[in-house]
Amino acid sequence: ALQSSIGRGRHSARRTAGTADSGKSSANPTTFTDDNKAKVEQRFFRTRALDELPISLKHDRIYILPTQRGLLFIFGLLVMLVTSMNYALGLGYALCFLLTGLFSAALMATYRNVQGITLTEATTSHCTLGDMLPFELQLENPNRLDMHVLSVSDRSGHITELPFIGSQQSARVSLRVTTEKRGWQSLGRLRVRSEYPLGLWFAWGYWHVPVHGLVLPHSEIDAPPLPHSKADHNEEGNSEQQKTQAFSGEIHALRPYQSGDNLSSIHWKSSARGQGLLTREFETSQAPESMALLWEDTAGLVDTEARVARLTAWCHECDDEDRPFSLDLPNLAVISNTESIGENGSSPGAHLHECLKALALFDSGNPISDRNLK
Repeated sequence: ALQSSIGRGRHSARRTAGTADSGKSSANPTTFTDDNKAKVEQRFFRTRALDELPISLKHDRIYILPTQRGLLFIFGLLVMLVTSMNYALGLGYALCFLLTGLFSAALMATYRNVQGITLTEATTSHCTLGDMLPFELQLENPNRLDMHVLSVSDRSGHITELPFIGSQQSARVSLRVTTEKRGWQSLGRLRVRSEYPLGLWFAWGYWHVPVHGLVLPHSEIDAPPLPHSKADHNEEGNSEQQKTQAFSGEIHALRPYQSGDNLSSIHWKSSARGQGLLTREFETSQAPESMALLWEDTAGLVDTEARVARLTAWCHECDDEDRPFSLDLPNLAVISNTESIGENGSSPGAHLHECLKALALFDSGNPISDRNLK
């Protein structure tokens, strides 16, 4: 009885383990299938940007199929073969086999025309929403044979032709990608294609490198004037001080008197020498008032894109007037520039670009961080 109970216990344990294993095996195929599907898509179609520069087209990345002209050529060979068999034409057999060898040799020539081509560099800059985002590619031919009639296309379908790349030489390719939203935009998957030499076969391969360009927001058309700065509220109280500063400082130049000039600015000594009435122009140390551009200033607009477009227009207006300004966006530190443009080693337009970059990345699905703003 003891042995039979032990046997029944072992049998139930094995059955429980088998049930658990079958449960695991029934759960694994779904995960296994999903992983395999992603791997297959990446292997054949390069759906994700996982390639690292430099990247070459090797045999495992090159695909080749007959063109429409090649299919017609195959059909002609079949007709020629059937006719030669029916009428026992020896010369027909010879011509058919000769053209078949030519067809096979064209396949190898087309394959070798793209084999080994290397993408060594991919750079980009920035553009405004609605414009074409430029990308610059550097292609290199490391083979001993020249490459002829290549084409490079992006995901938008724009095709750039390369008529020739010499042996051990490189070539530059310019691509322009359509922009549809602000923020970071990737180059996407590239396709290299060739039908050289006879157009009977076409070979192609894919590159997908993680290169991104910045799409800046566009400005609002007919934007309203700049919001009032803090200095505008105290304009009346400072009017006398501004008048005093306008006629203080060192004399910058003398110009002929114009009707309406202040009498205190006339250079009387020149007038006493018989040189006529001349007006003094002074160098003042007064700088333009700093402008604070706040997200709350666009509260009258409901759409986020409209608010971004208005702030963009105001940033451009402040930059055109050489007026220091700051930009305050939600969940982002205030971007300010109280110094004059171009001072302290900063390049002209650097502060404007920094603000436009923050506006481009604001609420666009791209993270705004110190790394992104550099």
